[in-house]
Amino acid sequence: MTRSVRAEIGITLGQASSLSQVASLIRAASPLETSLLETSPKYEQAFNCTDPPLINWKLTPNPGAKGSVSRAVYKSFRLISPALKDDEGYNRCAEFLQKVEAIPSISVNSNTGFRLHVNAQDLKCDGLVKVCQNFVKYEDAIDSILPPSRRSGNRYFQSNKVALNRIATTNKERNGAIANCSNTEQLMLLLNPNGKGYKLNLQNLSLRQHKMIEFRSHSSTSNKLKIQSWIGLCLSIVETAGSPKNPVAFNTSRTLEEEFDGLLKNILKKGSLRKFYERRNAVFAGSATKRTGVKRALDKNNRDNKAERRSDCQCCFQRFSISTMCACQEKKHWFCKQCVQKYAKIQLFTNLKSRFPCMSTDGCASDLNTIHLKNLLSRKTVAKVHEVEYLESVEGDKKSMCACPKCGSQAILPKKEKILSCPLASCGHKSCLQCSEPAHEPLKCSQVEKQRVTGARSLIEECMTNAYVRRCPSCNCAFVREAGCNKMTCRNCSATSCYICRELITDTSHFNGQLCPLYSSGDMTDRQNVKIAGVAAEKRSKKDVGTSELEGLVQRLL
Repeated sequence: MTRSVRAEIGITLGQASSLSQVASLIRAASPLETSLLETSPKYEQAFNCTDPPLINWKLTPNPGAKGSVSRAVYKSFRLISPALKDDEGYNRCAEFLQKVEAIPSISVNSNTGFRLHVNAQDLKCDGLVKVCQNFVKYEDAIDSILPPSRRSGNRYFQSNKVALNRIATTNKERNGAIANCSNTEQLMLLLNPNGKGYKLNLQNLSLRQHKMIEFRSHSSTSNKLKIQSWIGLCLSIVETAGSPKNPVAFNTSRTLEEEFDGLLKNILKKGSLRKFYERRNAVFAGSATKRTGVKRALDKNNRDNKAERRSDCQCCFQRFSISTMCACQEKKHWFCKQCVQKYAKIQLFTNLKSRFPCMSTDGCASDLNTIHLKNLLSRKTVAKVHEVEYLESVEGDKKSMCACPKCGSQAILPKKEKILSCPLASCGHKSCLQCSEPAHEPLKCSQVEKQRVTGARSLIEECMTNAYVRRCPSCNCAFVREAGCNKMTCRNCSATSCYICRELITDTSHFNGQLCPLYSSGDMTDRQNVKIAGVAAEKRSKKDVGTSELEGLVQRLL
């Protein structure tokens, strides 16, 4: 069977409002999706309804919401989706939530998160036991693919694993305690001892018409991929109820990585789900490592600041903090930032040397510290260092060196090579060694040149044609005049215009005032306009093609 799910999010408003007012706001933002939006005065009724069936969005006050109960106005509400069974339903749910989030007066309640209610109408007690065993078994692994804010420390999604610690402290004991439950009530008391506020909420199993398992861990989202993946994970956990094998507890010595591998192997069997949550796990693991590294760096920086060392620059003999200085490799001599930057510019731009010997006058043979240098030099200067290093590496074989026509960087190429790829990553230009034009294989250089001339000629001809053609000022329909008067009637919209000034006219009075003649050859006027357009296009094309190929082309075309 295709198991249905229902999504739930919390929303808040700046001022207390009634159900009908909030429903009107949402319907205005998404009229198609919310044509079936219903309001329910009590949260429980939004799930325990039988007429109509679960096909409508439900808007209900948040349980315990602040507001005036007597006037039926509240500041926080819950939106509960209709029954969703496939990707199309999941996508429509995401699109609807995106439109709700875009309403200025409504904000999403982050404490509620994205809650998922999975249909458990067909599950017996032994199946529910397997679902609970697997969730508790992999709770830490599931937490590793969620933001840190959704893992613990909030009364709305407490840990089921921690709740079991009052009677079972090891993985094996927790697994056994769940297995000993013989009915739904015992499971609810064991995993939800304080009510609904747990990551795996079983309280809705007590509903007569619509028994559901609620997953509360996920943060608020309207992202389609996140919604699809979270629904897939929750459904995978619930489907373990039909497994012929009972879940086996982890060893006490297992690591979080081993627990996550078990989640991938035993629960997330669908390839797309595995890949998505492998990336999520890597992202959050990387974030934790990064935060730890930043904290260590800050602690080290604080320790250094408490006992900050200072030294004299061996070039200008002024005193500076060594954190802003550069030392030689042996760290005998220190130099300030200003002196190092001036020295680097002389070595790179004047002497074209990438080596930076110690500036001390006592005969020190070491070079300046490379790490210190990169910290003190600008990005442009560091890039110049790499460029000079490359030039020095190819200096010994100038005969086979080629220069990039775009940036001038040089490279050594084999004799049979026809294409030059610029060695500088910031450029990367590819050019033909024979004609220095952009790489054009498999075409020959002569074919490329011919194409350029043909293209330039076509451009000039097109510009000259456009100058000769008139367009109706009313409908923009193109036309030309072969003979006759200057009063033109459009064959498309029947609008009347003047051929000379191209303005709309109503009758021949336009010509009686001598603004424009009624009859004229028009040849000289057209010829002059065509020539002007052709000369302008020729000037633009000469920059790319050259003068000899296009010389006199406009005159020949006239």
